Amino acid sequence: MVEKIKNFFKNNSEINLTDGDTKILIKKFLIYALPIIIVGILELLYNSFDLIVVQQKEGTIAGAAVGANGSLITLITNGFIGLSAGANVVISRYYGKGDKNGANRALHSGLLLATICGIIVGITCFFLAGTFLKWMDVSETYIDLSTTYLSIYFLGVPFMLIYNFGAAAFRGVGDSKKPLLFLAISGVLNIALNYLFVFGFNLSVMGVAIATVISQFVSAFLVILFLYINKGFIRFRFKELKFHKHELKRILQIGIPSGIHGITFLFLMLFYKLP
Repeated sequence: MVEKIKNFFKNNSEINLTDGDTKILIKKFLIYALPIIIVGILELLYNSFDLIVVQQKEGTIAGAAVGANGSLITLITNGFIGLSAGANVVISRYYGKGDKNGANRALHSGLLLATICGIIVGITCFFLAGTFLKWMDVSETYIDLSTTYLSIYFLGVPFMLIYNFGAAAFRGVGDSKKPLLFLAISGVLNIALNYLFVFGFNLSVMGVAIATVISQFVSAFLVILFLYINKGFIRFRFKELKFHKHELKRILQIGIPSGIHGITFLFLMLFYKLP
């Protein structure tokens, strides 16, 4: 079993989606696309895991406090997934051309962008969490608990962005399996920590929020670790972590519209009030 796991990470999981006849391409597409679909679902389920566990222990008020953040968290997640699509497209183009240097410039530009944006967004939203919830008309009964959860959740935003950009880089070279495995590991950890912090340490809403941040850190750590030890088309090196003007411009040109597209409808649903 251990040997199989080692071989999984040693083997090159990259998929070339441009070679082969129709049947082969359909098979490749399904192998590539299914993990991406599952990853999207798992990312959106983090908040649901938290809600289920805290409601089991603390009751409906605590559950409602966590659930009140669900739509806003979905909006944030969709926005970041859309933004990371820019890195995915740029790297995939370089992969198609066989340009390793260009792909790695895009990789490092994207990860640096993710880190800086994640820190700025995380810190800013940490202090504005209560304001967001007031705009959403969250009930006064549990708005304090909701604010506690959301404030702590925002501290994990840098890790979420790093994971999404790292996962986009893997997918850009046709490897969608590793990002799924990393998120599955962090998801299982999230559930385990939820029960530990809520039932073991009686941390209630704060406990599930801390568990989520730790899980997001683990997923970001794993994606960076395996980009570092990767022997395929792209490899991460700390010394190469800098912006490359052309690659950064292309990532933003693709990623910003994609991110806006992902959040527009949800944003209107959250904050637009009918007269």
